[in-house]
Amino acid sequence: MVKVFVTPDERVDLEAPIQMTEEQRRKFNHFFEERFDRVTIEEVKEESPPGPKGGVGKWTLDHYSLLLGSKDNEEIAEEIGKSEMSVRMKRGSFVPDFMAWAKEKGYAQTRDKDVIKEFFEEKRE
Repeated sequence: MVKVFVTPDERVDLEAPIQMTEEQRRKFNHFFEERFDRVTIEEVKEESPPGPKGGVGKWTLDHYSLLLGSKDNEEIAEEIGKSEMSVRMKRGSFVPDFMAWAKEKGYAQTRDKDVIKEFFEEKRE
């Protein structure tokens, strides 16, 4: 499944990179070239894709703690210097997994950074 996100200002983004064969990529590119006047295809290295806030930055325990709070995505994005889309995507993937894990472990709703660290340590094992 491929998730496509559309922001209120009509920007489109994909949830994650899509693995394609050469033929699929050719058809994908052709699709855009037929529909838009100017299309630029640019090869990038996966480890440092361009981003609206100056590239990809490491998510910290403080950032993950904010995702568990009540601030909206736009507020968090502004506070941590990431795009709203990045916050939305990270929140959508992190929060449900963390909450299920925390419930299983018997933790009450928490934003404690030590608990978040424990979650990531267990996920690495």
